[in-house]
Amino acid sequence: MLADVTETFQVSATVDTGCLINGAVQEESATQAGQIGTLDFGEHSSVYAAEVQGSVTYSSSLTLSCTPGIAMNVSLNGGLNSSDGVRKLKHTEEVTTVDYFLFQDLDYT
Repeated sequence: MLADVTETFQVSATVDTGCLINGAVQEESATQAGQIGTLDFGEHSSVYAAEVQGSVTYSSSLTLSCTPGIAMNVSLNGGLNSSDGVRKLKHTEEVTTVDYFLFQDLDYT
């Protein structure tokens, strides 16, 4: 008959603080979380001067999770073509831009 043999050993682990965006590790220097939707202002003539409204179509959700104790802050920046604090749409091959604004409520504040 075989004898039961037991041994003990120590186990340790270091848990680094950090966050996941949509399940992916984000580097400290990361500035983009990927595309989560499309902001569509529709089609308009190049001489159209009135305001237009757009809508967002979400193609995925944004899921944020961080190590307990980390304060999380989600914000929007000016985008790739902002100037003087105004967001601007720009065609990939043209230099002309179109100003646009983002609002969180129906009062446009």
